[in-house]
Amino acid sequence: MVHVRQISIREDHYLTLDGQPFRVMNTVKLHSYIRWRKVGNEGVVLNQDEGEVLVLNELGVRIVELFEQGLSLDLLHARLLAEYDVDATVLDTDINRYIDELIKANVVVWEPCDVA
Repeated sequence: MVHVRQISIREDHYLTLDGQPFRVMNTVKLHSYIRWRKVGNEGVVLNQDEGEVLVLNELGVRIVELFEQGLSLDLLHARLLAEYDVDATVLDTDINRYIDELIKANVVVWEPCDVA
């Protein structure tokens, strides 16, 4: 007898296995064609493929710095929570919204994470 299991991904980056959610340890990576630099408290992101430039605020710069460390989303959240005086739920919502914006702008991509 073959047992078929149903796996799907939800909008909030959780997978479901047979209808039960579980968190995937993912990290966010900059695309290879993205270059960025910190300038004072801000950052400048250059999308070399599309010739577009984005300007990041101080928090956006910190998040991109953490992306480069290859942290899982959970560790990124914990690090920012320790560094900034913000509610955990608000931070989680803001991080996911920010990542979604960067994905739509072809700046980053989700990848499996080696670091928990």
